[in-house]
Amino acid sequence: MPLPHLIGAQVDVWALGISAIEMAELTPPNWNVHPLRVIFKISKDPPPTLTLAPEDWSPVFHDFLRQCLTKVCVLGCLGVL
Repeated sequence: MPLPHLIGAQVDVWALGISAIEMAELTPPNWNVHPLRVIFKISKDPPPTLTLAPEDWSPVFHDFLRQCLTKVCVLGCLGVL
């Protein structure tokens, strides 16, 4: 499987998790941060979570977000970096 395909699928799953947070909270994570800063934050900070009344959401939804927003080592683990 080519490397771009691996990264593309993971980005799609990450985007699904971000979209789920946006639908739940009506704003995406880091909506008030400059886009270039967000790119840095994605690589350095823990994955985003629900911030507005997280207790209102089911454990299944929290698990879905956790699975979508899991950071996976791709390039470094494959010896590309």
